[in-house]
Amino acid sequence: MISVIIPYIEDRGYLTECVNSIENQTFRDFEVIHAKGNNSLGKNVNNGVKKAKGEFIKVVAEDDKLTPNALKDLSEGISNYDWVVGSAVNFINEDDYPFSKFLAVKTDIQLMLERNQIHGGTPLYRKDLWGRFQGWDEKLTTGEEYDWHLKLLKNETNLAYIKDVVCWYRLWNGSKSGNGQSKERDIIINQIKARYK
Repeated sequence: MISVIIPYIEDRGYLTECVNSIENQTFRDFEVIHAKGNNSLGKNVNNGVKKAKGEFIKVVAEDDKLTPNALKDLSEGISNYDWVVGSAVNFINEDDYPFSKFLAVKTDIQLMLERNQIHGGTPLYRKDLWGRFQGWDEKLTTGEEYDWHLKLLKNETNLAYIKDVVCWYRLWNGSKSGNGQSKERDIIINQIKARYK
């Protein structure tokens, strides 16, 4: 079973779309966990994992959407690997869909330190990774997925890749990529990189 975790502090207007995209999956062996709390993203994700009954974890931001075959494609792609990543489509609104694509490419720790090559909306993880590597950093205010992925790569976990688009990533002023905190984000990202060099 896949435990789909939606971490959020409040519904910013897109939660229903997000949940509908999960409920309409062609793959049916899943549960939805609303990891809502006035906490950091990392803490909300980790709290959601603690409640998860599935063998696999899929994290979905409440302002994003899954493609209809996302869970099917990811569950088939993970095979005997620890985690799997796919491709994503970035969009601003339905009228200009797709705005841009983020294609899955093979990467490693050194390439990831140069440039983030994994779209945070795409991975499916084995739940036991949280027990092995203590989960997401609850102190971070940005770059949470990036830090988690660097940790997994640094520890030589097995990563699989699929080309399928599994996530529709919404670009808007309320998202982390569009909220005008680029200077603060750059500082934190550099601090994260320093952990793994």
